[in-house]
Amino acid sequence: MDPFSVATAIKSLRKDKGYSLSRLAALSGLSKGYLSKIENGINVPTITTMARIATALEVDVTYFFLQQGQASRNRKMVFVRSDERKEINIKSPESVVRKRWPLASQKYDRHMDPYIIEVPVETTNLYQFEGQEFYYLLEGRIEMTYGGEKYVFEAGDSVYIDCDVPYSGRSMGPEPAKVLVVVYHMGPKEHKTP
Repeated sequence: MDPFSVATAIKSLRKDKGYSLSRLAALSGLSKGYLSKIENGINVPTITTMARIATALEVDVTYFFLQQGQASRNRKMVFVRSDERKEINIKSPESVVRKRWPLASQKYDRHMDPYIIEVPVETTNLYQFEGQEFYYLLEGRIEMTYGGEKYVFEAGDSVYIDCDVPYSGRSMGPEPAKVLVVVYHMGPKEHKTP
């Protein structure tokens, strides 16, 4: 494993997804300083650390090895069967969501991140970023706070939001609700400039 190739692949994919080091730190549970040292080739990550970074960036850990990364970049279509979908347990203190199932993590240059999540009963953190999200409630009931207003959603309801307004949500039942989520992160070229 060439540490500089791995560092370059991590940094490149993070930037392609429009993630800051802070966001990657929050998603992976690793410190921003440690991630910076990895990206600059100062620290060589262990396989376990690479797996945490891969999970946060929604790629397989093998992506960071050159041949797999190149193959992923060239795929125009990915097809994921239900038995190939992996459950990801999230341990980041930034997120109350504990389980999610990526639906297209093998697509390298995607502009959207579709996945299924379990929304916990406890209130989630406030989120806000440049991008948009679409939610379709599969199971349960959810209370969502968006821009200070509260909304209740039942199975079959959907909502499309601009994420530059602070928002949060929680399940209203005894069990976590299941939601289909599609996230669109604005890339560097798409950010509005003053």
